[in-house]
Amino acid sequence: MAAQAFFQADEGDARAMQRGPRSPGGGDLSPGVDDKQGRSMKHPTHRIRAAKLAATGTMMLLLSACAVRSLPPYNPPPLPDPNAQQTRPTAPSSPAVSTPVPTPSAPTDERNLVALAADLSGGEVVPAADTSGRGEFAAVYDRSTRLLRWKSSVSGLRGEITGVSFNGPADLDQNAPAVIEWASAAGKARYEGRATLTATQSSSLLAGLWYVNVRTRAFPQGELRGQITIR
Repeated sequence: MAAQAFFQADEGDARAMQRGPRSPGGGDLSPGVDDKQGRSMKHPTHRIRAAKLAATGTMMLLLSACAVRSLPPYNPPPLPDPNAQQTRPTAPSSPAVSTPVPTPSAPTDERNLVALAADLSGGEVVPAADTSGRGEFAAVYDRSTRLLRWKSSVSGLRGEITGVSFNGPADLDQNAPAVIEWASAAGKARYEGRATLTATQSSSLLAGLWYVNVRTRAFPQGELRGQITIR
């Protein structure tokens, strides 16, 4: 609207310049000539300049108002601090899971251990066996658990081993039935085993009333024997 007023004023003033100044009665006046009432008529150029200035001021006000409304205040983002320590994002940690720790077994009290041994030969068999075979037996007995562990080895036998057993209770010159038969001992010159004894068996063993009996095909009742004693 201000621009339209500006151009309309410009066109009107241009026509006025072509016609020249007019008197109040409708006659034209030359520039710088006073009318009958003694008033000095200004030159049309002055009115053109005034109209242009007014239109220009109006447009500047409108543009300023639009700029204020459409442009929000600019807030620059903060600059990063080069001295600040950067932290990396870490993955969420998993919940702690407790792991059961096996309870260590109580150490064996050596005061409860008893060492046992026996020398195997045909001369201790009742009656004696005519053989040159020999054998060794060694064992450890735990009084607290009544566990008996043993090893044995034999050599020089006249026949293949058919079975081995603990026999008792008996003294050196007596025979007794088998108390514990060694599992899968047939045909083995070396043997290892273990067994948990009863209270009665433990008493007979520690009293020296057990013996090892090695049976073979040549001597079904026993080719080697050895009385077990505490060492």
